[in-house]
Amino acid sequence: MLQNVDGGVCTLCICKPRIRSTAHPGDWVVGLWPAPDHKRITYVMRIGKVLTMEEYAERREFDQKKPDRSRTPDNIYEFDPLLGPRRGKDTPPDLHAEPGDMKTDLNGRNVLIADRFWYFGGTRCELPKRFWTLDFQNPRARRNHRTESLTNTELDILIDWLDSHGSGVIGSPRDGVPSERGVHRAESAGCGQRREVRSKRPGRRC
Repeated sequence: MLQNVDGGVCTLCICKPRIRSTAHPGDWVVGLWPAPDHKRITYVMRIGKVLTMEEYAERREFDQKKPDRSRTPDNIYEFDPLLGPRRGKDTPPDLHAEPGDMKTDLNGRNVLIADRFWYFGGTRCELPKRFWTLDFQNPRARRNHRTESLTNTELDILIDWLDSHGSGVIGSPRDGVPSERGVHRAESAGCGQRREVRSKRPGRRC
């Protein structure tokens, strides 16, 4: 999966390099399903902290997201001062093992740590109609992301709606708990089959 919610903390560490390299604390990330279910939500997170991938790998509080402790790990890289970055030895062999995957992941540079999140997973939960404009209109844009600005009122409405479903981990993964590669390639080629929309509060430059 693109995001990891092990330990009750939502993180975005692999895939989505454009989002990870440009997002800031206070930004929101909305993950949507691919077509034909492109109005359904996978997760929503508010970024509370941005770490480098090296910091993320070193901090023990995120050890539960490593391959030897997680069935859907995102903390899969080790950073050796002499050898440089490499996949952790316990990383599943079918997880981001194809040529170019590591480069794509590392190009994102950062890891996004949520201070608030709602993870719907496989729950059939559709984004309210008033927010459908956040979605990609062009299916060819699935591998990219889109940045939108919400007014404070719109953001409050979205948060109230999310809170009406609970908070944190609300649903299980849509495909059980398979390897990431199985989920990704079943949906579309490339790393960005689930589309993310990054939303900013008013006044911040997009």
